Amino acid sequence: MESRKFIKSGLILSAGSLIGACSAFGRNVLIARYLSVENYGIATTFAIVMTLVEATSNIAIDRFIVQSKYGNNLETQKVCHFIEFIRGLLGAVFLFLSSGWIAALFNLQDLVWAYQMISVVPFIRGLLHLDVIRFQREQNFVPTVFLENLPQVISLVAVPVFALFLDDYMLMIGVILSQVFSTVIISHLFAMRNYRLGWGYTDFRAAMRFGWPLILNGMLLFGVLQADRTIVGSFYSIEELGWFGAAFALSLFPASILSRVAQTFLLPKLAAVQENDGSFSFLSEVCISACILLGSSLSMGLIVGGGAVLTLFYGPEYALANQVIAWLALMQGIRVAKAGTVIVAIGKGKTKIPMYGNMLRILMIPFGVYFAWVGADIVDVVLCGVLGEYLAFAGMLILMRRHTPSFGKLFFRFNFVFGANLALTFMGLNGFFPGAELQQIIWAFLVTFAVNLIFLLCMPDFFRWLKESLKT
Repeated sequence: MESRKFIKSGLILSAGSLIGACSAFGRNVLIARYLSVENYGIATTFAIVMTLVEATSNIAIDRFIVQSKYGNNLETQKVCHFIEFIRGLLGAVFLFLSSGWIAALFNLQDLVWAYQMISVVPFIRGLLHLDVIRFQREQNFVPTVFLENLPQVISLVAVPVFALFLDDYMLMIGVILSQVFSTVIISHLFAMRNYRLGWGYTDFRAAMRFGWPLILNGMLLFGVLQADRTIVGSFYSIEELGWFGAAFALSLFPASILSRVAQTFLLPKLAAVQENDGSFSFLSEVCISACILLGSSLSMGLIVGGGAVLTLFYGPEYALANQVIAWLALMQGIRVAKAGTVIVAIGKGKTKIPMYGNMLRILMIPFGVYFAWVGADIVDVVLCGVLGEYLAFAGMLILMRRHTPSFGKLFFRFNFVFGANLALTFMGLNGFFPGAELQQIIWAFLVTFAVNLIFLLCMPDFFRWLKESLKT
């Protein structure tokens, strides 16, 4: 019974995440359709800034409420509300005071007022009611699904509404505000307790001790996920940021879904056998192999058909992004493969290993900055990201070798798949898959299915586990 409830909760979370991710992607596509490439580039800078503020101040109060033995305590919740309120206030002040520097970073000095306008977003977010998060302690995830994903749906619906009277980057500001307002309102509607601020030194110290190391990891994640767009926005034209941002969003969208679904279904299996070295070793090999195949499917599909899909969704104005979509697909494919090592590390309780992997990834950021500074092609910046993801995957696999004795086999599998994807990238860039948009999309399905079937057959242990899992 417990296992069915767990599976049901996992399915609810996965379905909600899928709806939210699709809504967020659809929202970005609609915004790109309504705006010029230049205005979409400006809108992209707003998204980067919001992510930066969130990443550099996130002390994971939501996770503290779920994990702390005092998380159900009313007084502890009041203190957590106080921390979130102060965090939002400080974030708003920081963003307002640094708006001039941010505008100069993106060569948009005449838009200081726009960055000052969105500085209200962290403050509003700081008024979130955390009672919805507390429900997770009772395995009630439905309110969380609504809180995390309904605002994405609302922001999607808001795009055509705001587009009736906004035809420039202000459309993005309107959508951001609608999303944050709806998030806070939904949190209060689902809450059972009254919203109160409170103070208690013991709870405050416990929350800060729990959350401050995660700020460092948040900064690392910002570097991992946003460094490429930030570099392009700082050293290239705002139009180039526009089409690059569209290509990046297209590649990130499926990568995020695949990584999240993989973690939802594989992490509980690993955590259940973490004390059994033999079972854990076998399942860790299965987990990493599965993520390698998922990453390969993503990268191959977008390498072959990404240009056609990009033009289909965003329009012909974004066709210049065809020169980078294949390399971005390769980078995101490696990131999905790397998610396998992250899941294994968390399943074993080695939570520092993902942070070390992110550190290896950001080692390539200075090289990307250098190439951009000397005026190199945007592709060179992306290649630094590809190499950074490869180093992060290899490094994490080495760090986990004690818990995955099949390290050599997994590293060979990854390099074999990575090499095939690399070869496919060069083939695609040299016009090996010609034809109209529909033909390229068909090519993408055929190539992805055929090549990954070969990969699957070359992994007999994983193939055997997959067949047995499907039977049960």
